[in-house]
Amino acid sequence: MKVLVAVATKGQGKVNEHFGHAHEFQIYEVSATGTAFIGHRRVDHYCQGGWGDDDRLPAIVDAIADCHAVLAARIGTCPRDELAARGIEAVDGHAHEFIESGLLAWFGDYRARIARGDVVHRPRGDAPIRVAPRAGSAPSRARPAPESERIAGSFETAHRGASHADLPGTNE
Repeated sequence: MKVLVAVATKGQGKVNEHFGHAHEFQIYEVSATGTAFIGHRRVDHYCQGGWGDDDRLPAIVDAIADCHAVLAARIGTCPRDELAARGIEAVDGHAHEFIESGLLAWFGDYRARIARGDVVHRPRGDAPIRVAPRAGSAPSRARPAPESERIAGSFETAHRGASHADLPGTNE
């Protein structure tokens, strides 16, 4: 079994960003054999200095709709409820841990809950991927293109399947 998990991070290889402050989520594929960095999902941040912009929340959740969970340093009540309604587990119990450690700990717990019958594992559908706007146009949203049609220089394509340690600029 393999699942996708979104992570809110400011860097340093740690789960150290609040859900509502995230401008992007790092997406990882997690399995019993380890983790693999898949790519980034850019979003408009939700938190507006003490309150959340409820109009932005559905688009943020849409961006990670193919993920089974999201790890963040903190997740507020409204985002937590919206994520739960969409079948995405909100996890803030691994705040300030290294990403890989948090992912593997969550996945071990997820598998144990499946084995006990507490959770039923269900495959997740695709998430719409935000497409960068062209000069002078508004941002758009589109379904992911097949791998063969993706732009060769895109970060997600160039690093698909790479572990976090294999990425440029990481010290993990």
